[in-house]
Amino acid sequence: MSRLNSYFYDIESLTNAFTLSCYRPDDQRVDIYYLVDDPALNDKDSLDFKKAAARRIREKNQNFKGEIYYYNLCSSAASARLAQTFGVSDAQYVNDPQAPSSFPGQFRPVCDTDQGYQEEEAPYLMGYNSSNYDLTMLAYYFTRAWQPGESGKRDRFSAVTAREMRDFNDELFSRYIGNMRLRLWQDKTMGLVAKNFQMSGRHIDVAQLNERQRRVGLKRLLGMLGWQILESDKLKPGQDYLTSPEELADLIAYNVSDVVNLKELFCHPYYQGQFILKKGLLGQYPDLIYQEDGDSYQAKIGPAFVRKDRLTIDSSSANFARRTICPYGRLKDDRAVSFLYPAASVAEKTGEKQRDILEESRDFFYKLFEDENLRKKFDRVYDYYKQFAGKNFNPSKEYREDYGDQALPVSDLSDVENEDTNLFYYQKDGQPSTCYITFSVGGLHGSEYNRDLYLKDHALWEKKQADLAYVQKLYPDPLDLRKAREVTLPDGRVEKYQTFLTAKATIKLMEQTDPADRGAVLAGLQSR
Repeated sequence: MSRLNSYFYDIESLTNAFTLSCYRPDDQRVDIYYLVDDPALNDKDSLDFKKAAARRIREKNQNFKGEIYYYNLCSSAASARLAQTFGVSDAQYVNDPQAPSSFPGQFRPVCDTDQGYQEEEAPYLMGYNSSNYDLTMLAYYFTRAWQPGESGKRDRFSAVTAREMRDFNDELFSRYIGNMRLRLWQDKTMGLVAKNFQMSGRHIDVAQLNERQRRVGLKRLLGMLGWQILESDKLKPGQDYLTSPEELADLIAYNVSDVVNLKELFCHPYYQGQFILKKGLLGQYPDLIYQEDGDSYQAKIGPAFVRKDRLTIDSSSANFARRTICPYGRLKDDRAVSFLYPAASVAEKTGEKQRDILEESRDFFYKLFEDENLRKKFDRVYDYYKQFAGKNFNPSKEYREDYGDQALPVSDLSDVENEDTNLFYYQKDGQPSTCYITFSVGGLHGSEYNRDLYLKDHALWEKKQADLAYVQKLYPDPLDLRKAREVTLPDGRVEKYQTFLTAKATIKLMEQTDPADRGAVLAGLQSR
């Protein structure tokens, strides 16, 4: 397996136990960070418990063969190690290494904008739904665990309890489930810590790499792909309290299962494709990350010039498209949909006369083909697009600000009549080729069909329809056909009754059915 250069992590928060598993495939190791309020649960951190938990992890996770390390977050050393792994800073501008932070300097996250940044030395940190939940929990934890000392720096460690983390977890799910990071801004330090996770460019929410399914749970996706699903019954509402070392070992094993299999999800070709594409765009277009250099419309590259709304690998495709086209400022939308070309401002500069491209397209097609049937087929496309002309489909605040009382009401795309907008590519003599094009709001999409196979299938379908019509005429009552058991067709073929009747066509059932309703058991009479 090639190097992934990533940590895969996940949090479990219960009333008396808090765990964070961090899987590093390149090193074949899992780091288990934990808070346990009842020392009996982990046998006072004994070696025997750690060995038993390791056996449970390997027993439950057959696809994990690596080493297991334990870090008790009751100690400052373990908490500091976790802080250095994830990077903790409340600097107003974390990408600038000189920007002051109240946290120790060694906690500052390595940013992908740092001078001399080496990607292989600073792994990506990957969670699932982590931008909403996990990073919010971590921002709270680090701010609580590291308090201001005598120097004013947050270098005084104060142990946090699993109960406190669970109370915060419950608050998030009860009041902030849609946007958990809103809760953090009740404390500016927490808000900045979470913001700086993102600004580092190294935190990736794997769920965001599949935008259509970003709200689908990790375990459901893993199940769909055939990977292992493990779930603790202690994660259910009202059952969030551990009572034995065995239950704690199970919780850790389930936690490890999530991160080990999150790696498998990330390695799926679709997620890999999105990761590689967006990472490549960030490398190709520095203006997605950096501020504009004066009015040059060029990026000013340097740690001190990272834009506050920088994009990261898990940013949405819509943001990538919009920022790539117009990284600085914004494009002003037209007041209404128009097919005039070129734009009025361009026409004014060049002296070129504006033309209606939709009308020109129809005139072009009409000149090529005089056949009225072909023209009617093109008119379906023309009429479809004509519905958009002169209307506004932009509901944004920017549109209203741009046009004020001249703004048009917002039309709904769902109200646009969408008939058949497929059209063949026609030969010069008007005969359709094997290629066709589909016209839609999103653009034009061409394809080719297997005409020989289609004609063969269509001929078979027509023959079956003719056979069925003959049998219906010969046996107007399907019950007579069922009793006859077979029928001889005009070409001499002998077919059994099952060819024309459904499996429900039993003599008993049909005798109990009104003769007028017996046609429901006919098979194969379908429109094409």
